[in-house]
Amino acid sequence: MDVPADGVLDAAGLVTALRRRAAEAHGLEAGQIRLCQVTRL
Repeated sequence: MDVPADGVLDAAGLVTALRRRAAEAHGLEAGQIRLCQVTRL
């Protein structure tokens, strides 16, 4: 996910993208993915 030019990161969009990637990697549905910890980048 790219950071927009204005520098404001869409946190909900980031979580959705992380869930989608994890689901694809493990053969699951995105709704089945629980993120336990997201640290500040």
